[in-house]
Amino acid sequence: MSSITKPRATTELLTIGGRRLALGPETPVDARIAAVAEAQYGALSLSQLRACGLGPSAVRSRVARGQLRKLHRAVFAPGHRRLPSKGPLAAAVLAYGAGAVLSHRSAAALHGLLRDNRATVDVTVTGAERSRAGRLRAHRARLSSSEVTVVAGIPTTTVARTILDCAAEIDTRAVERLCAEAELARVFDRAQLVRLVRRGTGHHGTKRLRAVLEELEHGASLTETDLEELLLGAFRSAGLPDPECQAEIPLGGGTHVRADFLWRAERLVVEADGRRFHDRVQAYRSDRARDLALLRAGYSTVRFSDLDARDPARCAAAVAELLRARTAPER
Repeated sequence: MSSITKPRATTELLTIGGRRLALGPETPVDARIAAVAEAQYGALSLSQLRACGLGPSAVRSRVARGQLRKLHRAVFAPGHRRLPSKGPLAAAVLAYGAGAVLSHRSAAALHGLLRDNRATVDVTVTGAERSRAGRLRAHRARLSSSEVTVVAGIPTTTVARTILDCAAEIDTRAVERLCAEAELARVFDRAQLVRLVRRGTGHHGTKRLRAVLEELEHGASLTETDLEELLLGAFRSAGLPDPECQAEIPLGGGTHVRADFLWRAERLVVEADGRRFHDRVQAYRSDRARDLALLRAGYSTVRFSDLDARDPARCAAAVAELLRARTAPER
């Protein structure tokens, strides 16, 4: 006989994100389970099921009947419905219990800094836990309270700690893109990153992140779109000198314009015209007026569209030719 316990008083159930659900004694067990599952994207831990009123035998019985689906050890989902996109993230944190937080690329995706199409979920734990299955990847670290936050109800490393962790696993340019995305989202905290780097002795991401921060300190900047990133990669592959990205150019009278790419000494501007931003007549007119203002100030502008970027090497070759022409001595 399965064991179902009817609570005698109002019960407070705590979700992984710290939200308290107050459920009265008259609330049916299934309604309790549904409330917790809804707050955690469909996932519940075994301890939460017990707090809802299901004993061990009742849990086993529901699993056998298909009313509960096992996701990980001691983590379940009611019914057969597919979990929402954040469900596997919540389930992964629940699998490792108290103190576990989403981290690394999984955290970066939750923060909106990158796309993560892997089946694997990264979780940082304080104990000696190891990955329990191919879908879960545990990292061991002692995190201070300043390195942990809650995003969409899921305990997660902060943006700064996430960037540091990712810096141990991705290349330098990818770290720069993370910083760019954080800056665009207005969550880029350079001071916090510097503090993490200074006390990050032994962390594998420290060296790479320090180098990126130093580059940013000395004027290196950040691309803002995939098209810009594609073009910058082509310029570098062709051996061109690095341009300034998102560079401010004074036009006189206190006005400035910002260029996607600028070779300041050669006074050459390159603009990446993504289709979604430059397919309107008004945008076309604005761009041409801007190009004319730059020309009056002594800057030449060349524009590359999404169609042009299908052959990035050709774009780079065109820029190389322009750079040579603008650095050639006058006769």
